[in-house]
Amino acid sequence: MEQILVKKEVYRGAKILNPEVVNKNRPQGIIDNQEFIMLMNISKRTALRWRTLGKVAYIVIGKKVYYKVEDVERMINESYVRRA
Repeated sequence: MEQILVKKEVYRGAKILNPEVVNKNRPQGIIDNQEFIMLMNISKRTALRWRTLGKVAYIVIGKKVYYKVEDVERMINESYVRRA
């Protein structure tokens, strides 16, 4: 089973998205795939693998992939590993 380790900075970023990154024409609380990969600092292939494995919920409209911020936060919280 693959574990996802997330830096604190990325976790904080998921809660408070940079206004320069978020498209103003989209409903609040929704990010597209490009914003997701920038936020998580991952490749497009990793984002695809996470979607395929069911690690993060997503929405497909046409050819664009979107994520609810609350689903991204849930993925981070469920994947959080505390080190002793």
